[in-house]
Amino acid sequence: DSITDSSTSNRYTILIYPGTYTENAMVIPDYVSLTAVGNFENTLIEASTASTTLITAGHDSMVQNVQLKGTLGGVVCYQTNDVSYIQDMELRDCDTGIYVTGVSAQLKARNILVHNGTFTDVIKIDGAATAHITDIEIHDGTITNGISVRSEEHTSELQSHSFISYAVFCLKKKTIGRAPVWC
Repeated sequence: DSITDSSTSNRYTILIYPGTYTENAMVIPDYVSLTAVGNFENTLIEASTASTTLITAGHDSMVQNVQLKGTLGGVVCYQTNDVSYIQDMELRDCDTGIYVTGVSAQLKARNILVHNGTFTDVIKIDGAATAHITDIEIHDGTITNGISVRSEEHTSELQSHSFISYAVFCLKKKTIGRAPVWC
């Protein structure tokens, strides 16, 4: 709330030091980045209450090197209605991990790990929103829809576009022949 003068020529980066942070809904202003120091395994931002959006990203914002954890009861861990970027992020226990919605919404995401959680949608892309996702891994989760792409209801043409360049889905151990396979 205290950053009010960010712009395309006056960008801010907020450094987050290792630790666990329990937060109410956070809105990242336009042209502001949240970057954890070190790797994402050491910095956890978790929702303080259910039925909220943990992080709503502003225009040309970035979140990187963090774990986001929801609570049971409908948390959206990361939402964008505009152009935003995420990198090196782990998602846990979010009803919806990443939600991209709106006519001008564009998400570029890289190196996303979905681990040990319960999700309705890992990634949900609505309306005319677009997403370019590189390197997503899903391990040991209870997932209803996985990646959901929905068009506007009033049109017969699918307007949402998504591109996934590399994905690994490993939900549980399976046996091929007599040998168990783990990922």
